[in-house]
Amino acid sequence: MRLTLLYVFIILLSGCQFLKSKRSGTEDENPIARAYDKYLYPSDLSGLNFTGLSKEDSTHLVTKYIKEWAQHQVIAEIAIEKDNIDLERIELKAEELKYQLITYEFEKSLVNSSLDTLISTQEIEDYYTKHKSDFELKQNIIRGYYVKLQKDSPHISKFKSAFQSNNNDKLAYIQEYCTEHADQYNLNDSVWFNFNEIVFGSPYQKIDDQTSFLQNPSNTSKYDGEYYYFFRVIESRLKNEISPLQFHKHEISNIIYNQRKLELIKNVEEKLFKEALDDQSIEYYN
Repeated sequence: MRLTLLYVFIILLSGCQFLKSKRSGTEDENPIARAYDKYLYPSDLSGLNFTGLSKEDSTHLVTKYIKEWAQHQVIAEIAIEKDNIDLERIELKAEELKYQLITYEFEKSLVNSSLDTLISTQEIEDYYTKHKSDFELKQNIIRGYYVKLQKDSPHISKFKSAFQSNNNDKLAYIQEYCTEHADQYNLNDSVWFNFNEIVFGSPYQKIDDQTSFLQNPSNTSKYDGEYYYFFRVIESRLKNEISPLQFHKHEISNIIYNQRKLELIKNVEEKLFKEALDDQSIEYYN
């Protein structure tokens, strides 16, 4: 491989325009590397991204690319020579991969430019209503409050009284107290949680009859010698029941988005194929 850093530096100083020039043939470019009967030209490096790189880093990137190119040529040449590799089969696979990549880039561009990504609440609700049987719970879920405090936390009795009062006026105090002292807490009563996940490692995890416990919303507390645990079930849904919409909004939104994407791609591809048939860009021969 014949390449000098000075040559690379000259290329980079030109603002990489030389690197980006399109080669119509070897007659209008001088090669920058050779491996066996294969040559590498400046225009072959046009895909390199120099954005944000210093001249030193850019030079390193070009040198690294050229070295890797040469190494690949050596391995390919030796493999073909010694292992009797079926080049026709490889070329067919390469051609198939090329069209897959082209199709992927086309579809990505199509989605970015044409897909309506706004999904309304009504669409989500309609999908949920139509597919309720798909949302059967595999575990118990709850809405409620959960707090874990160290045994030496200050004013435990006052906190316990506030937590168990069911008085919404106490929520500000509970929130402030948890922010300062709780090891773990959840006070968001609008979000559904997996019951086993939220109580993992606590005495509540060992409840034998979860169904009975969760079907009777109440305030409870437990102590394991190291921590106090406070739990308030506001609402629950049990395993094998239909999960609430709130628990699946993001999932349903993704489903609708992917359905739209597939429909858009299918319609555009069918339209383009029909146009190609109509203007006789495609012909079938007997």
